Amino acid sequence: MHFLPDDGAKLALLLSIASRLKAGASLTLVDIYGGADFVKDFGPTWVRHGYQMGLPLEVMQKLEKGHADFHPISEARTLELFEQAGFENVRRFYTALVYSGWIGMVRAS
Repeated sequence: MHFLPDDGAKLALLLSIASRLKAGASLTLVDIYGGADFVKDFGPTWVRHGYQMGLPLEVMQKLEKGHADFHPISEARTLELFEQAGFENVRRFYTALVYSGWIGMVRAS
């Protein structure tokens, strides 16, 4: 979802997914979170890490520029969107760097 702006597009995606799932079915989502400033502030560290691990600096810098196309949101906003789209029992099960994973179940109608 981090490629979609939070202008209704994120909610529309979740609503579309929920409409195709049976009540009680689960959705697993792994996404960048933390807000735009968090990802922007993390970028230089990510570039240094990749470079230290042997990736060419030019490649890492090019990937970092791609972050401008990201639209991350806070965990609270992610949970709000899940709720609005009709999911319940949403919980985070995974976190690594700027990524987190959530799982939720489609609410019975």
